[in-house]
Amino acid sequence: MVNLLLIAPILLIGGALHLFRKEVAKYFLILSPITLIYTGLSLGIGQEWSNPAYTGNVEDYSPLFLILVVGGLLLLVASLSMFDPKDAPEFKPKRLRIFVGVMSLFLLLFAFMWLKELFDVVSTGDTSSGSYRETPTVWWTIRYLDLGVTIPLGFLALYLLLTKPKRTYSLVLLFFGFFITLGTAVFSMGVIMTFNNDPEAQPGALPIFASLMLLSWAGLLYLVKDKLHWPFKLQPTRGSTRRD
Repeated sequence: MVNLLLIAPILLIGGALHLFRKEVAKYFLILSPITLIYTGLSLGIGQEWSNPAYTGNVEDYSPLFLILVVGGLLLLVASLSMFDPKDAPEFKPKRLRIFVGVMSLFLLLFAFMWLKELFDVVSTGDTSSGSYRETPTVWWTIRYLDLGVTIPLGFLALYLLLTKPKRTYSLVLLFFGFFITLGTAVFSMGVIMTFNNDPEAQPGALPIFASLMLLSWAGLLYLVKDKLHWPFKLQPTRGSTRRD
């Protein structure tokens, strides 16, 4: 549902604005590339191919998963090239340090939660909720992607935001786009699992996911706040040239 109600509209709005050569298109297009790549890899690789308990025809949709990965890569390169240093707004160092500190704390909690589960699997052969035993392939896929990509990207984005916000503005937008799209999807999944008393729901994970999602949205709004004008229409940065 999040893919349909959040990510798909972002792509459609960004694509339509780009077709009409609107400068604002880049602020939509840069939000989804990493999420598309992450989704294509997790859906394509994280299937329980060798487990006879899971039946179906997911392999028939492998071309769509590849399209997500390749499309995300193309969109990543194209959207980054649309920005220049003049697009970056002015940042207040004190507020920036506070935000970076708070979000770093929740990223550390997220990493600690996944690492604890990893150590449980190594030492006991399963997680406390039994999620590893049920779907070991997707379990390892998500943990490798999160511990190897998502969390490191989070700390990299915060470091760049704190040290070189103007020179790396497009990269920071790219990373925060990933956080809001994937973070919203993960939080929504956690809510559904909790309401349905899913035994594989991680205890205490929902507040962490909610905090990361809210901080990601707050961070994105902070990055584009100088370009928002009533009625919340993104305006190009002063000094930039419009292609239309």
